[in-house]
Amino acid sequence: MQQPSTANWYNGLKILFIALLAGQVLVCGIVYALASPSLAASDLVKYAPILMLLLDAAGFFLGKNRSAAAAQIADVPRKFAAYRAAQVIKYGLTEGATMVAVILYFASGDLKMLALALVNIGVFATYFPAKAKIINDLQLSSQEQALLDDPNFRG
Repeated sequence: MQQPSTANWYNGLKILFIALLAGQVLVCGIVYALASPSLAASDLVKYAPILMLLLDAAGFFLGKNRSAAAAQIADVPRKFAAYRAAQVIKYGLTEGATMVAVILYFASGDLKMLALALVNIGVFATYFPAKAKIINDLQLSSQEQALLDDPNFRG
């Protein structure tokens, strides 16, 4: 099986990011439209910020540690694959924190939960996979950077 070119790899990472970001925004909008504020506030609402913070921190640190491990891989296609896996973990845990707040907003009607979800979407948006960040995270050499920019390179 032929590996995707680095241009396709990078575009795939961007598409994954945008899809996850759009999904969070869409779910927030739908739940906002459907929520019934007449429901009693759940005790879970008190703990939502702590759970969200734990999920965000876990995503950040796991993503950072796995990205650092990916930077140590010599084989460029394997390095890119390991980095993508690290980003998927970070994106997933951060999106999970947003979904916790959205679900609790839906269950309780407490607008603070929706506000927390929107703040977390802002945090998620800062994780956009810019090439400069990838180069920095993976500590790419000039040769590896050239491969990242080469649309014909296949690992």
